[in-house]
Amino acid sequence: MTFQTKGGYVFPSVILILTLIISTLVYSASLQKSNVEIINNFKKNLIIEEEIKAIELVILDYLNKLYKSNNDLSLGSNFERNYETTSNGIINVNLTVSDDCFNVNSLVYRNANNQLVLSELEFKRAQLIFKKSNIETDFLINIIDWLDEDQFNFNGASEDEIYLKNNFNWKPRNNLAITNEELFMIPSAQNTNKLIRNIICANLYSKKINIKRLSEKKLSLYLPFLDVEQSKKVLNIIQKEFWLNSNIDNKTENNIANLVKEIEYVLGRGLKKDEEKFLKNIGFVSKSIEANITYQTKENKKYYSFSKFEVNQDKNVIIIYRYGPFLKINI
Repeated sequence: MTFQTKGGYVFPSVILILTLIISTLVYSASLQKSNVEIINNFKKNLIIEEEIKAIELVILDYLNKLYKSNNDLSLGSNFERNYETTSNGIINVNLTVSDDCFNVNSLVYRNANNQLVLSELEFKRAQLIFKKSNIETDFLINIIDWLDEDQFNFNGASEDEIYLKNNFNWKPRNNLAITNEELFMIPSAQNTNKLIRNIICANLYSKKINIKRLSEKKLSLYLPFLDVEQSKKVLNIIQKEFWLNSNIDNKTENNIANLVKEIEYVLGRGLKKDEEKFLKNIGFVSKSIEANITYQTKENKKYYSFSKFEVNQDKNVIIIYRYGPFLKINI
C-alpha cells in the first residue's frame, strides 16, 4: 500500500519509523519522570532516616544522663516528646521499659571456654512459665536451638533441614538473640504469637527482670512459688519506700536479702533452697528501654521506627538496634 501526496509518494515504513521515534521519546520522557520520582523518594527516605537517627542521639544522651544520676532507666518510661524537624516533619517519641519480661538469652551462658551452654535453672523457670501460660514446650526447645552454637536440635536433627522444611529463608542465629522480632522467626512461633508477647523478650545485656515493673500475674510466672494473690501482696510492699519488714528509720535498700524477708512474710514460711535460686535473675531497676518513634511528614504520611537502648558492661547506655522506619499504609 502507498499514500500519494502532492510531492510524490510516502511509504508506510516512513510513517512507522516516525511513530516509533515518537513512542520512544514518550517512553523516554516517562522513564525519566519515573527515575526522578525514584530519586526524590530516595532522598525523602534518606532525610527521614537521618532525622530519626538524630532523635536517637537525643534519646541516647537523655538516657545516659538519667542512668548516671539514678542507675535506673525505668524512670524515663514516662518520657514522651514531640520534635519538629528541619524538613517540617513531626517526630513523636515514647519510651517503654523492655526488661519486665523473661529474657530468652538467660537460657544460656558462656562457660570457661567461651561457649554458650544451657542454664538448667533458667530452663526450669522457662518450662514453668510456658506451662502456666499454655505455650507449647516445643517452642521453648526451638528457642534454645536458635541460641546454642551447634547445628543440631535436641533430637539430633539438622537445624538447617528443619528451617528449609518450614520454608524459612533464614537459619538459626546460633548466638545470643538481639531483637524481639527474632522470636517470631523461630519454628512454632506462629502458634504462640499472641501468648509470648509481653511474657518473653530478647535483651542483649539486661538479663535481670525488673520486679517492680511486673503485674501480679507476671510475678507469679517468674517466681513460680508465688500465686497471683501472694504476688499482689509482695508488689504492694516493695513499691513503697519503706518495706514492711525493714528498718523503719531508713529507706529500704532494694536487694535480694530484704526481698526474701518480704516474700517469707507473705508466704508465712521460709523459702526453700530451690525457691531462692529463682531470685537469681531478679532486679529492682531497668537497664533496657525501647523507643517507639513516629515520624509524620508535612504531607501527613506516617513512618514508624523502633530502637532498643541498653546499659552495656561498661555502664554506658548504647543503641542496640533500629527496626525501621516503615511507612504506614492505610488499607
